[in-house]
Amino acid sequence: NNVLVIRNGMIGDLVSISRVLIKLIETYPSVNIALIIGSKAVDVLKNFPNVRKIYPFTFNYSIVSILKQIAFFSGLARGRYDVVIVQEVNTHFSLMAKLVRAKFTVGFENNVSWLYDYSVKRPLKTMAIAETETVLSWTKSESNIKTALFVSVEEKEKALRLLETEGINPHEKFLLIHPGSHSANSYRQWMSS
Repeated sequence: NNVLVIRNGMIGDLVSISRVLIKLIETYPSVNIALIIGSKAVDVLKNFPNVRKIYPFTFNYSIVSILKQIAFFSGLARGRYDVVIVQEVNTHFSLMAKLVRAKFTVGFENNVSWLYDYSVKRPLKTMAIAETETVLSWTKSESNIKTALFVSVEEKEKALRLLETEGINPHEKFLLIHPGSHSANSYRQWMSS
């Protein structure tokens, strides 16, 4: 019942995996979830049900960083995870996931997906769209799982004050769109089409 989910990225990336977390909880109500997530997005999932531990992660390819990551992921073997779910197409995390020595590893099909016990075929589209479509297909169910965020009372009050300050009625529907990526010309950038 111990699951480790790996998803580096920013806030939008983490919001998108909320469906996977909800599906895990729906399927295994007593699941204990640990997350390795982008350090800038911890607040998005810190109040999520069944999340017992969050490891904030800052990723880069420097040799010192890689050595620290090897030590970090190897140290996670003490957590005795039953499953590691890699919510990245990135091959780097496929390799690091093996260091955790979980009973099973699951992730997106990529150049080293032979390392996984189960790899998920993904559409051959831009990485961002492929990951999103795959998450949607994983979480289809009769219960119509929706993307969700769980916020504390204090966070909700702060958001309400911000909306009021900006003259936005919190009881009216509004839509906020931010189809960005972490850098210009990123391979994860949303295409205008």
